[in-house]
Amino acid sequence: MCNWCAIFGANSSINILCILLKKTGVKDSIPIYLNRNNLLGFTNKLSHFIWYLRAMKSATKSTTIFATLGAFTCFYAVFSQYIIRLYNYDTPVWQLTLNHFSFFTILTNLLVGIFFTSQIFSSNNKWNQFFSNPNIATSITVYISLVGLIFNLLLRKTYHPSGIEGVNNNLLHVIIPLATIYYWYMCIRKERIKYESIYYWIIYPLCYVVYILVKGYFMHFYQYPFFDVDKLGYEKVILMALCQLVVLSIMSAIYIWINNRIATKMNVD
Repeated sequence: MCNWCAIFGANSSINILCILLKKTGVKDSIPIYLNRNNLLGFTNKLSHFIWYLRAMKSATKSTTIFATLGAFTCFYAVFSQYIIRLYNYDTPVWQLTLNHFSFFTILTNLLVGIFFTSQIFSSNNKWNQFFSNPNIATSITVYISLVGLIFNLLLRKTYHPSGIEGVNNNLLHVIIPLATIYYWYMCIRKERIKYESIYYWIIYPLCYVVYILVKGYFMHFYQYPFFDVDKLGYEKVILMALCQLVVLSIMSAIYIWINNRIATKMNVD
């Protein structure tokens, strides 16, 4: 509404200015590019530019608010769950702490929390620039998508927490993955990503599998039933790990395809 008022006011002022110039005879002596049509055209373009700046400012503000809520939710769910486990289990603190922060879900949600935190800062910030890189942002989105997929397909029926723990569980495995996917799709710039990037993206989950097997060998505690070597044996566990890496690779290829399709469309437009 303010923009239209500005245009109307500017147009009226230009009309009055042209009438005054004509009455005083000055109009004939001014340069040709200062005629009424050019002035009106310039005013319209200026008004559109102001509208664009306001829209960008509003969009940036909304993005910052979303990222702030995302970061808060990630850290709240991770550490709230940690405190609940401290009170509910008699396990030594060091062991419980190690076990809690050895879940792929917890580690990945912490990574997402750091990602959202980086989005709060200015685009000139190096932290923001690193995590806003399409390659980095997309890989993080793939990881948290895998968290949601694996839990809801394989573990949902075996784990039924209640109360705050149940709320945290849904935040970690449903809300945060969906929020990250939405943010990636709507707010992260799209540039072409090579499919070869998948080779680098699987390093994190591959290192996690190695870590969890080594840790489990010494502590005889495995974060997930499909990694329990004591019950399944190494052959089945390694087979399960390979299947999950294949799923991760397929998901990565899908995200890259979507990203590249949007990037191509943006370049064409």
